[in-house]
Amino acid sequence: MPEQPPRREVPEALFQPPLPDAPTPPAPAPPASAAAPRRKRVRARAARAAAERKRIQFRLDETLNRRLTVACRRTGDGRQDIIEAALNRLFDELQIPAEPTPEEVQAAAPTRTPTPRTSPPVWVHDYPVTVWLLHRTRDRLKLAWDRTGTMPKYLGIEALEHYFDALGIPDDPPEDDAAED
Repeated sequence: MPEQPPRREVPEALFQPPLPDAPTPPAPAPPASAAAPRRKRVRARAARAAAERKRIQFRLDETLNRRLTVACRRTGDGRQDIIEAALNRLFDELQIPAEPTPEEVQAAAPTRTPTPRTSPPVWVHDYPVTVWLLHRTRDRLKLAWDRTGTMPKYLGIEALEHYFDALGIPDDPPEDDAAED
């Protein structure tokens, strides 16, 4: 049986009750940096981020998701940067202005609705990828939708495929090339 370490002596009383006639000390005042101002700062930061970017989601199949992973690894950029660069490259090819006017954006695709689905969804096993696009990129996406008639999710997929081809990423990268370290 291993030898037990010696026990340390513990003081008998760490807390001394107050004397019966001693006045009760006042409760400490809350710190100057209470929770309310912090919440305001967090909300302000979130509001600034929301004002600068708009959220959009793409659904990528397994192959395109692997290509995106390889592109992230090769370029050192994140998914958001790569998707934004791919979209802007496609918009340049479509000759969408880099700074669309508010009138152009207002006239582009505000009343268009997607056509109703006639078959079951094919993206059950796809990977949802959410990015926050700059307003300028989002406006260009609206103009591209209006000019081509292609829905934004398909424009994003097309942009990524062209971008990956330009980077030299194969259509079906090996599993180990896209695997995490």
